[in-house]
Amino acid sequence: MKKFLSVMAFLLFATSANAELYVGAGGGLSLDANSTYDNYRCPPFALLGCDEIPSFNGSDLDLDSGAVYGGKVGFFMPFLPWIGFEFNYLQRGIEAEQQPFSANGPYDTTLVPSLPFDGQMAVRFSDLRTLGFMVMLRPPETITRTLLFGLEPYVGAGINGSWVTVESIRTFDSGGNPVASYTGGAPDWGLGPMVSVGANVSILPTLKLYTEYKYSKATFRFDEVDDYTTEMDISDHTLMFGLSFNFGL
Repeated sequence: MKKFLSVMAFLLFATSANAELYVGAGGGLSLDANSTYDNYRCPPFALLGCDEIPSFNGSDLDLDSGAVYGGKVGFFMPFLPWIGFEFNYLQRGIEAEQQPFSANGPYDTTLVPSLPFDGQMAVRFSDLRTLGFMVMLRPPETITRTLLFGLEPYVGAGINGSWVTVESIRTFDSGGNPVASYTGGAPDWGLGPMVSVGANVSILPTLKLYTEYKYSKATFRFDEVDDYTTEMDISDHTLMFGLSFNFGL
């Protein structure tokens, strides 16, 4: 038992003399995406500032799956080779096709002229662009080489900043008849979490094939969409495949 523990400790804490810089690019699919829709307003006579109150709270919107492409740049340290840092860029198309939408609250708006509302909504967005920063963890090379037959799993967690424009919103009654619409293009950026789980397989000493799952979420606040402040939480799950080039430093 002591011998086994000694071997495991060696495999876990053995270090490499070189740092590792890598650059990767790939593509994939957005497997599932959704958005929550809420509207806020300032109370009348808010002379000393705006304590926002809900105008209405809307149901979630399912976003169509679409193609995703992006890249990443990462760095693993020489003295702790299982800990690294990674910058990510993702771009994908999202759209909420006409679907059931309900809302409740004290104040109606141009797009939701009567409450409670039980109808339909369609939203067209620009491409959703995301820049993320994550702390990465992976097993030391001694473990991947001796126990995992060269497979290099990794996980990461961090924060993302995302950009998107709401190009149009249309609401309909329960029978699908048009009620109101917004067109104009309201851009905004939001912050939120990002996580990643994946694995590398070496093809050449400096070239790896990777596949990974990513989840990201960001909160956006649009001031020009629907009379007051419209808040959207947009989240999606993506599956990516690509190649990374590795450089020893």
